[in-house]
Amino acid sequence: MKEQLLIWIKKNIKYFIMFFVAVLLVSVIGIKQCQVKHLTEKINSLEVTNFGLNQDRQTLELLLKGLQNEYDKIENSNDSLKGVLAKYQLELILLKKKHQKEIDSLLNVNIPNDTVYNRLGLIYPNFDGTILEYPFSGSQIRKIYSTAISYPMIQQEYTLQGKSLNTCLILNKGYETGIVNLNSQIVNLQDNINKADLQIKNYDKEVGILKRQISRKGFWNKAMIVATGVAVGIAVLK
Repeated sequence: MKEQLLIWIKKNIKYFIMFFVAVLLVSVIGIKQCQVKHLTEKINSLEVTNFGLNQDRQTLELLLKGLQNEYDKIENSNDSLKGVLAKYQLELILLKKKHQKEIDSLLNVNIPNDTVYNRLGLIYPNFDGTILEYPFSGSQIRKIYSTAISYPMIQQEYTLQGKSLNTCLILNKGYETGIVNLNSQIVNLQDNINKADLQIKNYDKEVGILKRQISRKGFWNKAMIVATGVAVGIAVLK
């Protein structure tokens, strides 16, 4: 009985080997296909992620362009305000010089005190016709007259200084807005750089996956060649 079993095994061993080789081939193909599918899914996932990152970067670039256009407008506005401020400052300097010149000419020592007194009467006329009962010295009259003619001049200077101050405040706000804009641009660029770095890392991962895929493909091709060779050899010997 044992001898018959051994004889049967010897007669059918080729079929066992061929069956084993066939199973091996099917297993190799199955494993290879699973690995290819798994690696392909990884690559597709990375591609989808990179596509999303690229969309984000395009959005960031559009936002950056908008910020840059806005900053250009802020700069143009600030330049215009600086021109207005310089104009006011020059006007104020010229106005002060003009006023001082007028005061100096009106209070010239060569002008008699009574002339100064009469001019003061024109500025502050005696509307109610009351008695002029308060005498003043010449120096006092000149001081009062100086104050009288200086008051409207000071009002003009004050108005011009007010315009300058208001322009300065608006200009300062423009500078603050510009700084906020530039900070937003910096955040935008940094975000874009971070997303670009993530894309590069994902592309490096893809390259690594493709290298492994090529390496494994070579291994499984050799395995299939060997298994096929064995099967063919057995078939020929049969």
